[in-house]
Amino acid sequence: MDQAGVEALSAGRVDEAIRLFQGALQAKPDLAEAHYHLGLALSQKRLWGEALEAYRRARSVQPNYPEAWLGEGTVFASQARLDEAITAYRRALQQRPSYAQAHNYLGDVYLQKGMLDEAIVAFRKAVEADPNYAEGYKDLGLALVKKGQTDEGITILRKAVTLAPRLAEAHRALGEAYATKGLYEQASRSFLNALAAAPRYAEAYKDLGAAYIAVRMYGEAVAALRRAVELNPGLLEAHYYLAVALSARGESDEAIAVLQHVLGVNPRYFEALLALGSTYTSRGMLDEAIATLRKAADLKPDSPEPFHFLSEAFVRKGRIADAITAYQKVTALRPTQPEALNNLGVIYRNARRPEDAVAAFKKAIALRSNYPEAHFNLASAYREKGQMDEAIAALQKAIERRPDYPEAYNALGLAYTSKQQLDDAILAFRRAVSLTPFYPEAHNNLGVAYREKGLLEDAVTAFRTAVAQEPRYAEAHNNLGLTYSEAGLFAQAVSAYLNALAHRPQSPEVYSNLGLAYVRIGRSDEAVSTFKKAVAQDPKYARAIAGLGDAYRAGGRFDEAIKTYKQALSATQNRDPEVWNKLGIAYAGKKLHDDAIASFRKAIELGPKIAEYHLNVGIANTVKERFSAANQAFERVLQIEPGYAEARGRIAANLERMGKKAEAIAAWEQYLRMIEGIPGRGEEVAVVKEKIQKLRRPR
Repeated sequence: MDQAGVEALSAGRVDEAIRLFQGALQAKPDLAEAHYHLGLALSQKRLWGEALEAYRRARSVQPNYPEAWLGEGTVFASQARLDEAITAYRRALQQRPSYAQAHNYLGDVYLQKGMLDEAIVAFRKAVEADPNYAEGYKDLGLALVKKGQTDEGITILRKAVTLAPRLAEAHRALGEAYATKGLYEQASRSFLNALAAAPRYAEAYKDLGAAYIAVRMYGEAVAALRRAVELNPGLLEAHYYLAVALSARGESDEAIAVLQHVLGVNPRYFEALLALGSTYTSRGMLDEAIATLRKAADLKPDSPEPFHFLSEAFVRKGRIADAITAYQKVTALRPTQPEALNNLGVIYRNARRPEDAVAAFKKAIALRSNYPEAHFNLASAYREKGQMDEAIAALQKAIERRPDYPEAYNALGLAYTSKQQLDDAILAFRRAVSLTPFYPEAHNNLGVAYREKGLLEDAVTAFRTAVAQEPRYAEAHNNLGLTYSEAGLFAQAVSAYLNALAHRPQSPEVYSNLGLAYVRIGRSDEAVSTFKKAVAQDPKYARAIAGLGDAYRAGGRFDEAIKTYKQALSATQNRDPEVWNKLGIAYAGKKLHDDAIASFRKAIELGPKIAEYHLNVGIANTVKERFSAANQAFERVLQIEPGYAEARGRIAANLERMGKKAEAIAAWEQYLRMIEGIPGRGEEVAVVKEKIQKLRRPR
């Protein structure tokens, strides 16, 4: 009858087994094995008190019965009576020192008590007692991984799955060990092996989903995690990871619903609160994010994570002071963590507090000198303070620590450009794009440096590369247009500006540039309408207002030009010398030369060293036949720019008009020396020579 009970128990017919064992014991009460097997059956029914009594009767009948002691230990362990379990397992081992299962169970209890070293010793004894004990290897491997001896743990777990290829728990444990080392591909394979051995193993699906999340395979993660929660709806960790994967895929509504379900079951699920708060932030639901993250902070006030995410939500909300306070909490909790200080510095930068940002970045660097990102951010703070030399030094340190840092090279190029160290800037930008060829911002910045250096063809190539990589890059299209304009290719400039406006229609600066290009190719009506659009977008944009005046003037509409230039002057509080100069030119177009001279003189007051303004005074006085006054203005031009040939030629012409032949000849000879050898001036040289000869002939 005892054998029949064993067969029933093995087949899972526990109630039948209990009846058979009880019947056997009624017939023969001193059957130790029947008492033992009855204990096993009662344990499966979780009838702990009766099971314990059965094991004790087995021992009373057969004192040297280690299996009975093992049974007692399992009952105690199941009831969390861990010290009594240890005593029972030790008694089993006293009776049979090579009892592998007892060593293993003892190790399990040690683990529950947090006695990791003792557990490892017990597990080692288990596999020494039975070198083919796969369960023992599995538990030893897990303990070693928990101890931080991950490599040895992996070796042991491989032994477990070799001995028992169908032991799903061992495959899962091996996958967890691989994941600990960041070996997610191997981890995924192990979890799949676990599922091959046990297709309904919800925990393995959960771990597989987490591994997929780690390598950003979010679709696969969602599928695995949905299967996990289907198999075990109560597995909250699977729900949590499912929400993380959904959020990463942009399916934030479902992610929020899943996390709310998790928190409905367990309101104290810290990681779920963090994930929900972060998801709310990404959705722009900032009040909900802040409330949720505050719950997380209340739950674990000594954890920096809630304050980190709170700071992010406050930044998005525009509550910069609260963001700083939150992140100061992070740094207070982790005062020796350089990442926290670096992040605080970034928040200070966003708050336009560069001094505080510099201090935070310096503290981060003091804690970890080899921290290229902190050096990079320090440079950004210095740039905002206008301390370009310090910014350059910080960027050089970032690059020393990370030579393949394209963003640092790009920032270094910008710093050099601001100091007009264009050769250094070009080298830095070239290095940035050599490290990351697809880097439209760096190509654009390289183009700017080329243009400022006067290398217009190279600039065009760089800007074209930028817009080819990012067709919606309005700034690069605009810069391409500026370069074409500088090269005199105004039709191409128009095309580039139109491309810029297609991607950034609200851009008065680009409209203004387009208007100027229209002026240069004689399309004054289109220039007028274009400048009007610029002014409509920014009514106080003096450059656009003045450009509208240029368009009117180019079309011969001098009255409208004069009126518009006066509006531009009003927008600049009459402090723009170039607009005064343009107003003078418009007056001259109306033949109001005295008004023109007055405007030119206002320009000279504001820009006394700009030769063109003095030249225009001279031209206006010449028209009024005030030749002496005109020549005084032209002489001033030559003081400012000694090589200004036009001024010398006008002096000579006025001297000739004044009948001062000898002085006129001397002036024409000076002019001749200035223009001789200049390509395209040969015909003019011949005319001047003939004039000089004519003046020398006696009358």
